[in-house]
This record gives sequence, structure tokens and C-alpha cells, in this order.
Amino acid sequence: MIEATVFGNVGLAGLGAAVLIPAFVFAGPILAVIGGLVGGGLLGTGLGGVLGIDLEIRRKVFEAGCQQFVNSLDIVFDNINEIISTAFNEKTMQSEKIIHDAICFYENILEQYTELHQETLTQCQADKTWICQKRQDLEQLNNQIEAILQEF
Repeated sequence: MIEATVFGNVGLAGLGAAVLIPAFVFAGPILAVIGGLVGGGLLGTGLGGVLGIDLEIRRKVFEAGCQQFVNSLDIVFDNINEIISTAFNEKTMQSEKIIHDAICFYENILEQYTELHQETLTQCQADKTWICQKRQDLEQLNNQIEAILQEF
């Protein structure tokens, strides 16, 4: 029974070390701190069982690790806040550019439409004037024909 406890505690200590190293190398400082807390707790339990370290010392080490984790939370939240703020500002600037480009595009189309409409109105007025002129010419010609027909 004693051998199983010793080997179990050593196994837990190995697991704590195994969690700590990859967390530090790959996951960055946040997960390293979390992994350190877990690993420290497991390592403390493992070595504590093997070396007979007092429960009070393990508790103080765990509390110190928790306090260090709590102290690092402000820095982590500041970093997260800065990342979110930067990403939000970039997206806002991209959106502003897209909206500005769309407004310019539609203003250009509206200006072209207005010019085309004005040209159409001018052409319609010219056509109307031409039709009125031809009507007067035809009325004059009709009057001349009636006058000639009345002479005969």
C-alpha cells in the first residue's frame, strides 16, 4: 500500500511537470501560470507524499501561486482589452472606407443620371420645338392648298 502511494505521488508530480512545460512553451504566459498552478499543486502533492512535506507549506505554496495568478489577471485583461480595441478600430476604419467608397460610387452614378436626364429633357424640348415648327409649316401649306383649291 505504501509503494502504491509513493508511486502514485511521483506519477502526479510527473504529470504536473508534463503540464507545465508544454503550457509554458506553446500556450503563453496565461496557460503557463494555470499549468504552473495545477502542476505545482500536483507536484506539491507528489513530493509532499514522498518527502513528507507539511500540509501547511503546501497550502502556502498553493496560495502564493493563486495570488500570482490573480495579480497577472490585470495584465492579461489589459492585453486582451488592447487587442480587442485594436481589432475594433481596424474594422471600424475598414467599414468607414467601404462606406465612403460606396457613397462616392453612388454619387457618381447619380451625377451621371442627372446629366443624362438633363440631356433627355433638352432633346425632348428640341423635338417638341421641331414638331411645332413642322406643324406650323404643314398648316401653312394646308392653307395655301385650300386657297389654290378655292380659286379653281
